[in-house]
Amino acid sequence: MSLTSEEKDILELIRVAALQPEQIEAYLPSVIQQCIAVCGCEEVDRDKVLEIAQERILSEEFLKKFTSHFSENFSHDEIKALIGFYSSDAMKKFFKTYSNTCLPIYSAFSEVVQGVIKAVSN
Repeated sequence: MSLTSEEKDILELIRVAALQPEQIEAYLPSVIQQCIAVCGCEEVDRDKVLEIAQERILSEEFLKKFTSHFSENFSHDEIKALIGFYSSDAMKKFFKTYSNTCLPIYSAFSEVVQGVIKAVSN
């Protein structure tokens, strides 16, 4: 079944808003590490896992699972506007500097959570 124009635009929005190379590079290795720890597969080739996981995450088959989330919350015109925003030069720069600007914020979450755990467990 072929995609509608709106579905194609939603896939484009997902790619430009959530799957920039810098975002994948920032998050995917830690997700892989967590999954390896849960599975107990310490001997796995992390680079191979990264390569295959990234390919599958970027696939249309995977991304189509999320189109309804967007179509239920945004009109097609809003989706087009969001694509324009996320494709802008300012957002491209934002994503390129992501590891220096936003990643430290998310990394600091663990400090906060550890502090809360210590406070709650006392």
